[in-house]
Amino acid sequence: MNTKQNKQIRDFFRQYVNPRFKTDLNVVKLSKANTLQHNIKLACVCCVLLKNNVPFYTEVRLKNGLRPDIVCPTLSSPILEVLHTETEEDFKKNKSEIYAKDNLGVQLFKTGEKTRISV
Repeated sequence: MNTKQNKQIRDFFRQYVNPRFKTDLNVVKLSKANTLQHNIKLACVCCVLLKNNVPFYTEVRLKNGLRPDIVCPTLSSPILEVLHTETEEDFKKNKSEIYAKDNLGVQLFKTGEKTRISV
């Protein structure tokens, strides 16, 4: 990581991340509460991020109370959410407005679809 990325990450964490919880850079944390398909897609997205040298964090608890699947502080849309049982409508109803309030861009990834990340 370069100096600019380090600053972006520090600034993002100061503004949005709940400091009471531990975070690990470029570590895939899976949850047994998620489906197998969800966890596989999450791991695939993280592999693409690693390949493109995009720093990421998983299972980060934000100050707004949400816990996105993946956070990439250096991307213009830093919140990455994997949808499997949750629909886009569910996401919009339950989370979209909260992210929008914090001016956090979101990228959605559906299981069964090709992984394309806007870097």
